[in-house]
Amino acid sequence: MAEHLDWHATLWFITALGLIAMIGIVIWFPSFPASAPPSLRQRVAMMTNGRVAAIVGITFMTSVASFGLYTYIATILDNLAGIPIITLYLWAWGIGGAVGSFSIGTLIDRMGRPDLLMAGILAIMALAMFSLPFVLSFSILSFLPFILWGGDGLGLASSATT
Repeated sequence: MAEHLDWHATLWFITALGLIAMIGIVIWFPSFPASAPPSLRQRVAMMTNGRVAAIVGITFMTSVASFGLYTYIATILDNLAGIPIITLYLWAWGIGGAVGSFSIGTLIDRMGRPDLLMAGILAIMALAMFSLPFVLSFSILSFLPFILWGGDGLGLASSATT
């Protein structure tokens, strides 16, 4: 859109979509009472539980790894393979992320061993990131690491709330 109009039009379009979504939420979202959030003291106390601290730590580190590297997708693609237009790679990452976010709860429930599932997901995410320099020269195959990276990164972030 920015290519055919300008970046201002793109931002106004996104603003309009956000406004439409906000109006839809106000009109159709059910109203229900919300419980009070835990106090800061209660939140800090939860971190003394080793399992909670491990989950928060792993989620934090994988988020830093995934989103930190995501920041440099354009530079990575341009430097490694001379790919100046990254739109399709961002789509692949986003589609993988949506699939990962929606399926992680079911995977955890079915597997019954979230520790093994998380270890496997971390291994796949690391493999996807390390494979980037090697697969970018293969057209369709070059999107696979981005799909896996998006799915694993957002799946792990979503698993903390599951």
